[in-house]
Amino acid sequence: MGLKTALSNQLSRWALKTKKVRRAILRDLWKDDVLFFRQMRDHCLIYYPHYVIGEQITQGGEYGRGVVSALSNYLKQEGAALSAGTVLEIGANIGTHTVYFFRDLECTHVIALEPDPQNYDLLTRNVKLNNLGDRVTHLQLGASSTSGQLPFVSNEMNRGGSRIGDHSDEAIVVDITTVDRLLEQYREPFKDLSLIWIDVEGHELEVLEGALKTLETCRPAVFLEYTPSESSAHNKKLRDLLFDHYEHVVDFGRQPIPLTAQSFDAIQGQTDLLAFNKRE
Repeated sequence: MGLKTALSNQLSRWALKTKKVRRAILRDLWKDDVLFFRQMRDHCLIYYPHYVIGEQITQGGEYGRGVVSALSNYLKQEGAALSAGTVLEIGANIGTHTVYFFRDLECTHVIALEPDPQNYDLLTRNVKLNNLGDRVTHLQLGASSTSGQLPFVSNEMNRGGSRIGDHSDEAIVVDITTVDRLLEQYREPFKDLSLIWIDVEGHELEVLEGALKTLETCRPAVFLEYTPSESSAHNKKLRDLLFDHYEHVVDFGRQPIPLTAQSFDAIQGQTDLLAFNKRE
């Protein structure tokens, strides 16, 4: 290897470590509709490399998988182990966690909802690539307190940050349903519903308001990403809904911390919440 080649390689490695340069390169690949493929030990994924999820997969091979394993271990420790049943995933994105649920929770079926057309396309491809087609019901839908249609805005650099309900010039219209309606449509997999996983960027209360019959009938654990709203009334509605239906509500952020209604109100910043009842 000549001096020029060695120097060129060194500069390339340095440049790609710089987030600004790396993002510029990845954006150019995205403009040309370039997808990345990565084969991991027990699964594989295709993804757009410039998204936040894609960057993490490129760098580390996984996106948020540790949370799924930690959730499984914590519920076992608390005497509330998830049975090998169905996971309802609301906000499935490109299917990373859809795959992890089979690998780390050993579930038997996933019903995966994703309203974003581009994410949904990759979700269906990743399900197929991992030979899960007969075990995943994937639906191009969002979830809310009512069925119908709602505006939806995509975040072009972080498709995981896209959200339902934002009215803007960039909004598209997506179909939505309620969890309780899904209960009527998919009675067989819902018989073994053990977990509802919610990642909907601020729309959590509306999702749960449309799931009251399901919570009472199936008693699944609920795991959700939560960022307190500027409206304290909105936060209290979510708090009361969780505490009315579950014996245990846990801040599952850096470490699991059992919550009371008072400590729930004191949450500041984004965290994960887990609500569950111990098995009888």
